[in-house]
Amino acid sequence: MSTSLGFIRKEASQKEVLRTVLNLAVPILLSNLLYTFQNVVSLLLVSPLGKEVIAGVGFASTLLWLIYATTEVVYTGVNVLVAQVVGAGKRGGSILLAGFILSIVISLPVTLWGEELLRLFLTSFSTPDRVIDVALEYLRPILLLLPLVFITNAINAGFNGLGKTRVIFFATLFVSILNVALSLVLIYGLLGFPALGVEGAGWAVAISESLAAFFYLPFLLKEEQINPLKDVEIRLENLSKLVKVGFPAGLEEIVMTLSYNFFVGLVATCGTAALAAFHIGLRVESFSLAVGMAFSFVATTVVGQNFGAVNWDGIKRGVRATLLLAVSIMTFLGLSMGLFSRWLTEFFTGDREVVYWAVRYLWMIALSQPLIAIAFVLSGAIRGLGKTQLPLVVNTLSFWIVRVIPSLLLLSFYRTPYVPWGAMVLESVWRALTYLALWKRVSRL
Repeated sequence: MSTSLGFIRKEASQKEVLRTVLNLAVPILLSNLLYTFQNVVSLLLVSPLGKEVIAGVGFASTLLWLIYATTEVVYTGVNVLVAQVVGAGKRGGSILLAGFILSIVISLPVTLWGEELLRLFLTSFSTPDRVIDVALEYLRPILLLLPLVFITNAINAGFNGLGKTRVIFFATLFVSILNVALSLVLIYGLLGFPALGVEGAGWAVAISESLAAFFYLPFLLKEEQINPLKDVEIRLENLSKLVKVGFPAGLEEIVMTLSYNFFVGLVATCGTAALAAFHIGLRVESFSLAVGMAFSFVATTVVGQNFGAVNWDGIKRGVRATLLLAVSIMTFLGLSMGLFSRWLTEFFTGDREVVYWAVRYLWMIALSQPLIAIAFVLSGAIRGLGKTQLPLVVNTLSFWIVRVIPSLLLLSFYRTPYVPWGAMVLESVWRALTYLALWKRVSRL
């Protein structure tokens, strides 16, 4: 019988199943919140350097999000395959080793030619020269150490697949503290270091995320099930499996990132106040989405481990428990967003028109949180089965067919933010129902 942390025993009580899910979810959720805090602090630290710097770093963060989307190939592949082999009582060190190799293969071209490609991309959008210079100044150190950053991502996925999410939290805490400390020292030239400004902020990100690989090292060497030194054989079969499982997830991340930016442009046609309200609403909603993302990762691990152990009863009970917790927590957060929408909005701005639209956005999206929770959990569960191509198809088609295209058509007649926001709510309904139907079919339950 499997002893993996996400395994659900047949004789386990409902309370034990819920405890298993929470033990996996809480460290991931805290890690997500730490990353959010780290990003906010990093932007605040460079803000005194001027609006061009703020714009440049903001643009660089968007580009970095796009670059990191490619890591989803390795992350999802390692996460799913490690969970499955560990659930089957086997070692996954060779899978993690294949993840390291694939990380280098993907990241090295970006390290070598990424700056030229990013400059071309920014120039094509008529970005001011000063903003381009700032963005590249920030990204240059990160691109230089990108292979190490990608390897850290693979280790993270290995521990997630194993179910040791507390280790991930400790690593994230290490990265966050080190990043903030290095940012202060390198941006402003403290402790005898030269003041590097924006470049210092980039070095803080690059160094902290690279050193995370060495932070993970002692934990990794202690884990028999994923220690790559226990199985140093390079197997082309593992590389092939990683690409097969991970490529759809990486493609999904890239496509959805680009699609989302297009949708933001549609909201922008409704006016500056609506766009500002939308961004404020997203910041408030991000706390609920962090919960959904955490439970999505948990669903992947639980399903993957129990699938590897051929434990369909465990899959059924684990997914139900994950759904119960995710829907309950996100429903509560949604209602809180609605009830306290005015107070939350006025925390960011005193502009009456922005507050007006932000309150309405938060109420609309508040009612969608249970549906979003269902989509998060079931997409993660389907990935745990190794069927990563299904979320790619569902998320891409629902985003464009239900959200973007109707918004694009209706905005020609009704220039109001109710159009794109209403399409968002409708898409949440459609996506949740689609995943419920798919899960019933693919899980044999």
